[in-house]
Parts: sequence; structure tokens; C-alpha cells
Amino acid sequence: MNAKERKPKNWLRLLKNKYVIISTLFLVWMCFLDSNSWLAQKALSDEISRLKAQKKHYQAQIEADKKSLESLRKPDYIERFAREKYYMKKDGEEVFIIRKKEVE
Repeated sequence: MNAKERKPKNWLRLLKNKYVIISTLFLVWMCFLDSNSWLAQKALSDEISRLKAQKKHYQAQIEADKKSLESLRKPDYIERFAREKYYMKKDGEEVFIIRKKEVE
């Protein structure tokens, strides 16, 4: 027998080995079919990354709101805020609202 003729038999013998079959089935099961599979872990990892980014965004929003709230405790800022956002005015005062036209 040549070495070329023995090789297919060696592979065939290796594929018929019960330990190789069981190990292959175990790896396929653990990587794709189990509830803690690699695919499930990848999805959970992506979800964690998304949630961390969302947490960072909301923390930045909280900091901005804290600064805004701190400035609203000053009486001068409250008056300015009310005039700009709600178009309020003092007694005996006239307010003219000028809006820019949108250019098409």
C-alpha cells in the first residue's frame, strides 16, 4: 500500500472514532445550541455595550439638567428664562416678538 492509499483510511478511521464524534457534537452544542452558547453570549455582550452607551448619554443629560436647575435658583435667570421661553412681561411693558422668516 502506498502512503496515498493509507491517508483516506486514516481520516475515515479518525471520523469513526467515538471520542472525536462526541467531542465534535459537544463543541457544536456548546457553541450554537446551548442557552449559554457563544451566539447568546455575543448578543448579551452587544446589549451590555448598548446599555453602557445609553447610561453615558443619560448621565451627561443629568449633569446638564443639574446645571440648568442650579441656574434656575437665581432670580435674574428665572426672569430671563420666563421672558425668553414663555414670552412673559412686566406690568406696563410691551414685548415685540421678532421671528426670522425661513428662506426656501
